[in-house]
Amino acid sequence: VASLAVLVWDVLLTFGDEVELIWPMPWKSMFKWIYLYLRYANLAMLMALATAISHLTSGHVPASTCQAWIVCSLIILQVSDVSMVTILGFRVYALFNRSRRLAQFLCLLISCQFAVISFVIADIRSGISFETACILFRFPAKTTIYGAIIPITQTILLGLICFKGSFAVHAGWGRAPLVSLVIRQGLAIYFVML
Repeated sequence: VASLAVLVWDVLLTFGDEVELIWPMPWKSMFKWIYLYLRYANLAMLMALATAISHLTSGHVPASTCQAWIVCSLIILQVSDVSMVTILGFRVYALFNRSRRLAQFLCLLISCQFAVISFVIADIRSGISFETACILFRFPAKTTIYGAIIPITQTILLGLICFKGSFAVHAGWGRAPLVSLVIRQGLAIYFVML
């Protein structure tokens, strides 16, 4: 409930900026759709959780409903994480002066993360067990892959941001507002995602 309150507060606080900056973007803009997804799919998921939590923890829910809820939550988490990593990847790509090799590496990195986590989600469905309610007391051991791949991807992106940031400071253009913003936000996202 607290995370829902914070997200609603953030939506209300920044709605004017969203109308001014995001809505006028062309409908074909990938960034517009990533932004809208990250903003409203997670809000919808948290609202659904707040509404359904008393039913899911009542002890009268079939295991198949619990399993569907967990898989749906994991899929939304997966798409949200890949969306955030994609945004960070584009920022790193911009910092490295649109390097084609870096773009290929980042595409490979993000694709590998997506593939590994998709296989894990598909595989753990059979290993999830519930007690009397939709509360996971024990995740299957395979979920450690899920827990490991995200920090690896985030650390690589943060390392690239810090490397280019330190280079930028030494070259004299690291104090530019946009560069320092990308570095600060990259660090903040890294620690929030972990």
